[in-house]
Parts: sequence; C-alpha cells; structure tokens
Amino acid sequence: MLSQDIRSTIRAYLLEDDDDGTQSGNLYFEFYFSSKKLNSDNVLAFLSRVLPDSSPSDPTSLDDDGLAVRISGAPILFWEVRENLWFVTYSSSSLDKKYRNKLSDSHKKIGWILPSQFDSDVVDEIYHEFSPEDENVNIERTWDPYWIYERSSDIPENLSNYYHDNIEEFVQKEIEFNVKTPGWLVDTAFNQGVQEELLNKSEISKSRFTYQPDQASQTASDGGVASADFSSKVTVRQRGEVVHRSGVPDATFSLIDEMGIHDDLFQELSSIVPERQSHQRSNGVIEIDSFQAGGSLEIVFKNKDFNEEASITLSNLLSVGQDDVDLHGVIEWRDDLEFLAETYTPFDQGEYRILFTHTDEEEEGERLPKLEISPRSATTPGIVYLFRKLKEKFDPRIEYEIHPANPEVAQ
Repeated sequence: MLSQDIRSTIRAYLLEDDDDGTQSGNLYFEFYFSSKKLNSDNVLAFLSRVLPDSSPSDPTSLDDDGLAVRISGAPILFWEVRENLWFVTYSSSSLDKKYRNKLSDSHKKIGWILPSQFDSDVVDEIYHEFSPEDENVNIERTWDPYWIYERSSDIPENLSNYYHDNIEEFVQKEIEFNVKTPGWLVDTAFNQGVQEELLNKSEISKSRFTYQPDQASQTASDGGVASADFSSKVTVRQRGEVVHRSGVPDATFSLIDEMGIHDDLFQELSSIVPERQSHQRSNGVIEIDSFQAGGSLEIVFKNKDFNEEASITLSNLLSVGQDDVDLHGVIEWRDDLEFLAETYTPFDQGEYRILFTHTDEEEEGERLPKLEISPRSATTPGIVYLFRKLKEKFDPRIEYEIHPANPEVAQ
C-alpha cells in the first residue's frame, strides 16, 4: 500500500531526530474514504473545514502524486493510495495538539469524507501473529449496537405493541471492555472476564502492541536486510488510524501494508458497483450515455432471529441512521416483518434497494434474517461503509454472498 517513494518522503518530512539519535514524537497515519479526488483544491477545502482557524500554505507536489501542506511550519502529507482512499500523515513533534485532535475527527466535519475503518478480525489476526508473546498487549473491544428513540424513528403500526413491550431491546448503549496483559494471556483474559455472547459480537476498537514482523522478509530503508530489533510500538484505532509511538518506522510501514494485504473486502465489493457514463449539457443537465447495472450482496445474520426486533432495528438503521451512521432513506413497503428500503449514502450520493427477508427454513433449519442489497448508484467505499455499519450496529456474525454485475445487463 505504501510505496518506497511514499516511505522515503515521510522520512524526509517527518522523521526528525533528537540529539541522542532517538525519534522525536509520534507519527500519525490516517486513512479516509473520499468521494473526491486528491488535488490541491480539495486538500485546501478539507483543511478549511477541519482546521478553520489555521492558515495552510499552498500545496506542493510530492512523489507518487502526493501533496504537502504546512501549517505554522508543520508539514501534513496527503496521498491517494488507492482510488477513493486518502492517506494523511503528520507528526506530533511539529504539529500542534489542537490541530492533531481536529484532524482525527475529520470525518465528523466533512460530508465527502468517511473513516475507512480497519476490520476487527484483521487487527486480531495481526497482533496474534506479529506481537511477541511476552510483550504487553492492550486490547479494547466495543459493542456499539444501534439504538432507537421513538420520536425520531419509524415504528410500524403493526409492530408498535411489540416495541413498547420490549423497549429495553432497542435502547442498549455502547459497552467497552479492555485487557492489558502479555500477549499469550489475552485470549484467556477475555474468555474468563467477558460473557461469551458479548465477546463474540464485539469488535476491536483500539489496540496497543509491539509489532515485530519476520525480519527475514523485511527490507531496511537503505535496501539491506532489516536488523534484529526491527519492531515498533503502535496504536491501531478501528476508525482507520495507526500511530507509530516508538521503534523502527519501517516496521510500522510494514504493519500498514500487512493490514492492506489481509483486507480483501474492498476488492470483493467493487464487483457489484454499477457503472454509469454521463456528460453535462450546456444548460447544466446531466445526460446518461450508458448504464450497467450493478451486482448484489446477500447478508445472513447467523446468530439473530427473524423477528420483530430485527425488522424494527434494521428498518430504522437503513432509513433513519444515527449520529455515527451516515445513512437515510425510506421504507417503500412492508409485509408483516419483511420490508423494502430505499437507502442513501450521502457521502457519495449512493442509492440502494435493500430487501429484508429470511432464509429458507428447509435449507437452514430455521428462518434467519437476511438482507438482499442491490446498489443502483454507488462507489466501492460507500458499499464497504454500508456493509461495515450493518455488522457493527446489528451483528458482526454473518455470512455473505456476492453476485457480481453482469456485463450483458446494460442500457
């Protein structure tokens, strides 16, 4: 994910050594989905919204089509490392804390930016594989279910009695729990201290550990083989941030690449994105030249029941959203528990038809809740965001099946 040119540029701009040769400050690496291309105008628009009290310099070009902006002399570096994925990096040794805090919350200030979100299972796999067993690991897990307030939600008339009789099911709030222990004790500590059901439906929201990859497979910054102490202490936040706290920066670069290698979801879901070609006429009207229908995505929630609670929660999640769920839409029709939603992702002006139904009882042995998602206008980041919010807010224990777009279905 991070080319050698990007790594070299980060070293040149952000790695300032103290007199004793040690690294000064933390390095912050943040990833955002963006529905806009990385260019000078969009970078300045980004900073004007996030840091309105700053006076950024004019952007200067970097290798690999990156851009550098200085605020009070402190560099902030930008790249688009993959289509629609912005990479922003800066150092605590030069950038004031008030600006760092605001940059970490960029997605709350700008409609065309979303946190990219690291997959919890990927983070879990990486610290198990690459963190020394005798080193302390600090893992924070969070269960953050979707909650409903009746005054801002849509409670179907036929389900109103169930809602009021079972109100406690719909107002559960975020639960956090964490352990700090040597790596070899992490699983035991969680299994002994946390209810199995809660552990299974929670996700890693923050982790601090030592990352020590196989040095034989790593290359040092000068092109040689990495030394025996090729490791770094890092903090990984689920929203899409890696903080290099100490150690060898190249080890942290390796961690970022490793996370990219293990996350196949972006590539998988790109196969269902509709393709549209258009042009704008002189009067401002946008005219569609061609359209290829997208594929579809089926999600089955393996540990939930097809019942009133599932129908009420998912219909509100897909039509009302929440402070940290940037979705809205309408319910086009209902048939008892089943419904069809028209859901929108404002980030990319995405539009989805989503059917809530159930699995075949004869095949599964029971009726499990199922969503059939068909994008009508979307980007891959928008689909990834929708997918991850459904897991985070309803239940992460799922099975999913992707039906790629059919090139022959075009207009």
